[in-house]
Amino acid sequence: MDEAKTFFRALLAGDAPALERWLDDGRAAALCLGAVLVGGACYGAVIGAWRGELQALFTATKLPLPTGQSLGGTTFAAFSS
Repeated sequence: MDEAKTFFRALLAGDAPALERWLDDGRAAALCLGAVLVGGACYGAVIGAWRGELQALFTATKLPLPTGQSLGGTTFAAFSS
């Protein structure tokens, strides 16, 4: 957990040398992907909560999927050449 805290602190501060060290490590991509998916699920739950518990659960499950697909497609397109 301390590693994630250090990574996000360096990311928000724009500490380039620290970010370069993290990007050389394969865990940084997984941490960023996890943050996007968890953040999308939380956002979806909040959006769906005004309609009820079932809608909150459905939207929390549904919203990270297109976000992850968009992120994956963009990453593939950027690094495939």
